[in-house]
Amino acid sequence: MNLFDLLRSDGSIVVNKALAHTIGLNEAIIYSELVSLNEYWKSKEQLTDGEWFYCTIENLQKNTTLKRSTQDKAIKNLEKLGLIHTRRMGLPAKRYFRITDKIYELILSKAHSNQFVENKQTRVLKNEHTSLRDLNKQDSRNQTTNNTRTNNTEFNNTEYLYLYHEDKLNVLWEINIPKALKTKLKDKISNLSVNQIHEIEQAYHHHLMTGNVVEDETAYNDPEVLNTQQFTDVIVKMLDNVDDIKNIKGLIKKWVLKAISFKMDNILGFDYSSGKKYDWLNNQ
Repeated sequence: MNLFDLLRSDGSIVVNKALAHTIGLNEAIIYSELVSLNEYWKSKEQLTDGEWFYCTIENLQKNTTLKRSTQDKAIKNLEKLGLIHTRRMGLPAKRYFRITDKIYELILSKAHSNQFVENKQTRVLKNEHTSLRDLNKQDSRNQTTNNTRTNNTEFNNTEYLYLYHEDKLNVLWEINIPKALKTKLKDKISNLSVNQIHEIEQAYHHHLMTGNVVEDETAYNDPEVLNTQQFTDVIVKMLDNVDDIKNIKGLIKKWVLKAISFKMDNILGFDYSSGKKYDWLNNQ
């Protein structure tokens, strides 16, 4: 066994060096460990509310060697940066974490200012839901547009945008929502985060459970519900009209209820003798 194998045989901490330079070493260590835990609980389908997981002070110290005071300071800084959210839940109360999409904005902003540099032989964090992506893969995809670089150390902004866009598309095709909605969202993917894509899925199934949305296409003219096509139309129109989306699930609820109310007020008085369907969405 060589020295490298010996060092990693009992577990190792994966820390992105460029991220450590940007946010601090302790913060990068804590963030990397939390991303790893998020992936672990996600693989077991045990994330609370689809995105939260808990980690005790003791476990975090065991896995990172960082004591409570150092943990608290690093976690506070990660929250200020928007990289994580924390919450106490359950009885007895436990410390829960949620990984945000802010890492992309942070990396892209550093790339734009030429401050986020990384050797191409190291690994860069691609996203909080999967793993670390080797920069060699990025270099091979970007040879035709970035062949003037001689030291291969500058992180390429365009390439990262491509990878992020590609990852969001993969998430979109994997979630359980109507195919028509997936197709519509594909054209708007650049304006959505990974979390927002998952939240659209959660909102869809929530409204199925509450009865606001039904999968029966014959319910088109039912004044009390939306069918899946109408739900799709609502989401598309919402995204076309709302610029700054912060609480997408709450916004979807508002628009769904608004659409049902509009149907109820107007569709009952529509004359169907013409054989045409009332276009309630486009006549708002």
